[in-house]
Amino acid sequence: MSKDRQKTYKNRGRNITDLRNQRSEVTVELRRNRKEEALRKRRNIPEDAEDYQSPLGAGLTLESLVIKAQSSNQEEQFSAVQATRKILSKDKNPPIDEIIRTGIVPVLVSCLQSVRYA
Repeated sequence: MSKDRQKTYKNRGRNITDLRNQRSEVTVELRRNRKEEALRKRRNIPEDAEDYQSPLGAGLTLESLVIKAQSSNQEEQFSAVQATRKILSKDKNPPIDEIIRTGIVPVLVSCLQSVRYA
């Protein structure tokens, strides 16, 4: 067969390892996209990030959440813990390190151990 005739067939004349690598790259890309889509659905994050607002809202900072979480008022404490949980679960890139640095983790653990939140 001539070279031109050979190239008209599906994969004749092409490097088999290049084709295999290309298929594996496409498969990995599809798997990654599927995983990101599943995470987005589970976290309830909208497709376009422009419409998305952080659970912190206007006027709330991580420091104010820590103060509210350490409060003796149960409703205030519950709302702060709930807002922290939403920040960690709904943000596309959650500020895990910042939350750990604020010192709210022991408060969250104590709330998990508390009977009133069970």
